[in-house]
Amino acid sequence: MEAEKPLRQDWFLDPARRIWQHPDHFRFNTDTALLAKFMVIRPGETVIDIGTNNGVLLVYADDSHPALMTGIELLHEPAQVARLNLSVCRSPWEILEVCPVDTVTLL
Repeated sequence: MEAEKPLRQDWFLDPARRIWQHPDHFRFNTDTALLAKFMVIRPGETVIDIGTNNGVLLVYADDSHPALMTGIELLHEPAQVARLNLSVCRSPWEILEVCPVDTVTLL
């Protein structure tokens, strides 16, 4: 069995905003930073990030003081990393893991 790879920590748009990332899954990039800067979130709004991966956009959204932040992720490892990253957020949050379509019998 292969040893689990350690998480990597990088900063996102601000050296004080540290984000954990899994080396085998999507890591944020310039597109992620541009999308974060494009977001307009008003205090008290609800934020949903479908395909949240490591939760970096939700961590960034926390600066806007939303009422609730929800991340939806298919894969277990990225969902766990998102929970770790969101543990420092002040706004209420949840990460939902949904089963991949290929594990569901469609009628």
